[in-house]
Amino acid sequence: MRNGSKIVRMDDWDNEAPVKNARKRPKCDFRDALRVHAKYDYLYYSLFHRSTEGKTLEAIKQSEDCARIMADRVCRLLDRLLLSLDGWCIVTTPRRRHFEGFNFSEFVSGLISDTKHIPFYKGAVQCLTKDRLSPEFHLLREIPEKKVIIFDDIITTGMTLTATRNLLLDKEQIICIVGIHNN
Repeated sequence: MRNGSKIVRMDDWDNEAPVKNARKRPKCDFRDALRVHAKYDYLYYSLFHRSTEGKTLEAIKQSEDCARIMADRVCRLLDRLLLSLDGWCIVTTPRRRHFEGFNFSEFVSGLISDTKHIPFYKGAVQCLTKDRLSPEFHLLREIPEKKVIIFDDIITTGMTLTATRNLLLDKEQIICIVGIHNN
């Protein structure tokens, strides 16, 4: 029998046809993969990379356990990079599409703040548009510290990280840290 232009066997009639070229969901296996990346005129660190095994990125963003792993790795990186955290604070890139429920980046940043005893400015940066290529970002509060750590959970294009960084260019030092490099 025919289904559209495809011949379907009678014994497979009730089975759904496999989707060809279905986009596989990116995953992360949380194997240490610390790297430094160049983006425009700045550098950022990534802790983990997309993989074919492990949890999907969607599942990771809903998991407090994964957030704790990521916060631990960020704290370890900060120990390697900085002799002292005096005068430092942490901000996170804003949510851009999902405004309800668990906020992975805020949870990770809060854990880092508590562990390292540095201020965390929750919700300091807001994105006013859902446009992925030309987001409109605003700094909602003054950040008195002159040294800022920007944390982003997952980077794909880098537009969110770049836009957040651009709002803080008046600072003396900025360290950009990404949990998972999704490229």
